[in-house]
Amino acid sequence: NNQLTDLNVSDCIALTFLDCYNNHLTSLDLSKNIALTSLFCYKNQLKELDMSGNPALKTLHCSENQLTKLNIRNNAVLDSLGCDENQLTALDVTQNIALVNLACGINQIESLDVRNCIKLEALECDNNKITELDLSNNPLLTELSCDGNLLTVLDLSKNTKLKLLQCCSNQLACLNLSNNPDCTDIMAHSNRQNITVNANNEFDLSKLQGFDVSKASKWTVGIV
Repeated sequence: NNQLTDLNVSDCIALTFLDCYNNHLTSLDLSKNIALTSLFCYKNQLKELDMSGNPALKTLHCSENQLTKLNIRNNAVLDSLGCDENQLTALDVTQNIALVNLACGINQIESLDVRNCIKLEALECDNNKITELDLSNNPLLTELSCDGNLLTVLDLSKNTKLKLLQCCSNQLACLNLSNNPDCTDIMAHSNRQNITVNANNEFDLSKLQGFDVSKASKWTVGIV
């Protein structure tokens, strides 16, 4: 909450906690701060952030910047990451096996691989360009927000602890929550897929991606 345009912490080699949010920083060199465990640098003007020299990092909140690159491949103990509201087109979390909370919404991410994040409990990845989301290796997941993506299929059969689900504004044709008995907070509106009807004003449901024909019955304008 200042107007800092530059911050030099290169001599602070014992630094473990840094909070520099809501300033005007355009760059942040943390390569010398190997003991750093927590960083809060959201609401700045950062375009790139390289955390490869901070192997002890556990908490990183860098939301509301202008990030196009975020390097967290060397942060194996990172358990909380907030990088939403940036300009990221890619996010590699394959090495972040300790992640519990991940918020990466409002970016331009096209692919998100969380299969190695087996401890993940909360995932917020809404308003990106994600077409597939494999959550089969995230059994501890309790909260999922993936609104505003390009998902046509969402398999939650392995996420039996799920309590909150928000998957609005995708292209989902069906949603099976039979394995999610604790999921009581659900928002799934505004899902649609473009279809072309035949001369009889009918559409073959078996051609609808993600739709389970075996569960369809009593349709008046569809054929199976």
